[in-house]
Amino acid sequence: MGGRLSRAPLRVGLMTLPHGPYPDLAARWRRIEALGFEGIHLPDHLVYPKLIAYECWTLLGALAAITERVRIGALVSPVTLRHPALLAQHASSVDRMSGGRFELGVGAGGGRGAGGDEVALGGEPGSPAERIDRLGESLEICDRLLRGETLDHTGRYYRVRATIPAAHRRPRPPFAVAARGPRALGLAARWADVWVSEGGRDPGTPDDSLAEAVRRVRGERDELERRCAALGRDPGTIRRRVLAFRARPAPLASLDAFDEYVGSFREIGMDEFVLYWPERADGGRDEAGERVLERVAAERL
Repeated sequence: MGGRLSRAPLRVGLMTLPHGPYPDLAARWRRIEALGFEGIHLPDHLVYPKLIAYECWTLLGALAAITERVRIGALVSPVTLRHPALLAQHASSVDRMSGGRFELGVGAGGGRGAGGDEVALGGEPGSPAERIDRLGESLEICDRLLRGETLDHTGRYYRVRATIPAAHRRPRPPFAVAARGPRALGLAARWADVWVSEGGRDPGTPDDSLAEAVRRVRGERDELERRCAALGRDPGTIRRRVLAFRARPAPLASLDAFDEYVGSFREIGMDEFVLYWPERADGGRDEAGERVLERVAAERL
């Protein structure tokens, strides 16, 4: 299923971690846009071990204000952190501030083992099944509110009686849904404009090969297409994005490493990539990585 080489134009965006002096972040965003990258994304967590970080949605408003072309959004906002009506209000506000360049990235939360964000708020991440249920209900609420509905909803997890200001993008901003398991991929098949994969990395075996990571994503892709078929949806209407989380080889180690990483996923139909802005583990500048980034912009985009 879906084994054709991607023929879509190559789209590459950057993930920037939300720490450091704000003027440095703003300068970085302007540089990314000037280099011609397609998007700028921010992670959305309450807890960043060893980093003093800014709150995601506050930064998204600032990012909207100082850029003109790039698409922006969180990659991704866990539904366990915010009530979906509040998340929809955030999304509508940033979409209007950006002139329609925003996309709503969402996921089930509680990932990467610890559930530290939820614990920091005095709760627990919940079981995987519960978090997937919350994701599905949140997507429905956000979809209806962002389309301008006056919503009176009583669900399993959420009660909503609200209307929010209409977003700039019609009928609503695009949804980028992070999904890897069958139930989450079913939600992506129903709601997503963009499917987000974490590049096939297994948290239990972070040092496995690129070939193994591609194999996992191929399986996820096939499951997404099966779920689309069950819904009667053309899977070609969903853009396919790889977040280069713990990528091996590091895509910005060299231009050859970029070609190997991107080319391997393009062969299974993935057409969008989000790379991490290069920086050292202590948050300092990775000047060699930045030079590779400039070559990617000049020679590959």
